[in-house]
Amino acid sequence: MLRTSWGYIMAKAVTAADFAPSLSAALQYYDTAMQEQIQKAVDNEAKPLKADIIVTSPDRTGKYKRGWRLVKKYEGAFKYTVIVHNKPRYNVVHLVEHGRGEKSIGARPHVLAAQEKHVDALIKRIDDVIGSW
Repeated sequence: MLRTSWGYIMAKAVTAADFAPSLSAALQYYDTAMQEQIQKAVDNEAKPLKADIIVTSPDRTGKYKRGWRLVKKYEGAFKYTVIVHNKPRYNVVHLVEHGRGEKSIGARPHVLAAQEKHVDALIKRIDDVIGSW
C-alpha cells in the first residue's frame, strides 16, 4: 500500500497485457483526486477574498457592501470557476472602483487590491497541492 496525503493506494503487480488499463485507471484516479483538491483550494481562497472585499467596500447606504456573492460554475471536466460579484449593484462596481470623471466622483479602489492578494495566495495553495503529490 502506498500512502499519499489524502489516503492509501493499493499497489499490485500487473502483467504486460493489463498494463495499459491499469495505467489508465491510475491516471483517472490521480486526475479526479487533483481536481477535488484544487477545487477545495479555490473554494478556501474565494471566501476570504469575498470577506476582504466586503470589509473594504464603501458603505454609505450598506446595500453595495451587503451585495457581494460567490457563484460557483462547473464548465466541463477541467474548468471550475468561482466568481465574486455584487448581485444587486453589479452596474456600479466599475464606477466605485475606478471613479467617474475628473472631479465628480473619486475612485475608491477595493476589489483589485484584494484580488491581487488572493490570486497570489491561490497560486501558492495550488502549488502546495501539486507538490504534495
